[in-house]
Amino acid sequence: MSNPEQTLETVEGMTPVKKDKEKAEAEEQTKNQDTEVKKKEFEGQLTQLEAMFTLDKVTNLIFFDY
Repeated sequence: MSNPEQTLETVEGMTPVKKDKEKAEAEEQTKNQDTEVKKKEFEGQLTQLEAMFTLDKVTNLIFFDY
């Protein structure tokens, strides 16, 4: 095993570091996607809440104006 590339491949084959790293990256990507989905849902709920609040204010203005 005097070839450095062959030695590196042998060492990589003996250790699960590369697989663990790939697994961690895949989990991180999944987590980021889930976070983005939740963030969009939250933004939609916030917009809906703001619209409801604004409509309530308009309704109060209409009813209390008379």
